[in-house]
Amino acid sequence: MPSLSDSFSPLQRDLFIAALAIVLVTAPFWFGVFGFGEPVATYEQAEVIVDDETVEFEGDPSYGSVPISEDIACSGSILYETRTCAFEAQLTDNETVPTGIRTSGTATHGFSYEEYRYARVDGGVYETTYTVEEDPPDDMNQVHVDLKPADPDDVLESVSIDAERSTLSEVVRETLETGKAETRGEVDVPETPIATDDGYYRVYQSGTTQPSQRDEAVRSLAWFGGPVVGLLLFYHLSGRITYVDRVKRD
Repeated sequence: MPSLSDSFSPLQRDLFIAALAIVLVTAPFWFGVFGFGEPVATYEQAEVIVDDETVEFEGDPSYGSVPISEDIACSGSILYETRTCAFEAQLTDNETVPTGIRTSGTATHGFSYEEYRYARVDGGVYETTYTVEEDPPDDMNQVHVDLKPADPDDVLESVSIDAERSTLSEVVRETLETGKAETRGEVDVPETPIATDDGYYRVYQSGTTQPSQRDEAVRSLAWFGGPVVGLLLFYHLSGRITYVDRVKRD
């Protein structure tokens, strides 16, 4: 019975080896494109609703460090907040606090140092407002900040983005449609609610699954062993190339 090598001509075998060498040399690129061996990130959605005078997750569940919106201070779990929001609670008592910023003008909005637009404190939502108090001994005016009660429906609508926004990734869209999505590697998600026909939802990363030892081994082999073997095959092919001078016969 003829062997497999006898079924192909030398040229066909060389072409096959060349194709295999190209695949091996470019293996790291393809593994990176398809994300093989990377951690699998899981994304879920949480409904955001208006309850009485505040904005909160449906059922007020604990989503760890997930804030309702990056534009609403104190809207995440208190266990994970970088501050206790006592500063904001003080501002709800009709008090103002100096920001340490001085300005020569009298404008009360559009300051570049604004960290957030709203705050969720004491069972309500508040809008940050600024006042400028003149300082006679100084040409510069002192900027003060305080919080004013805000309508929670207006706040939720204001901080939310539309689900039809073109910049939303396919992973985010799938999460909104099915409630959960998985993908190799992490993707950017809006740090604020997304307005859909069914309500407002916050998409967040709920967990990460690390690749198995087998996948890690295959990935390492492809990244380091593939190019080396591919180059050796190219070197093998280079030794098989011969040059024949054509002599024109009279």
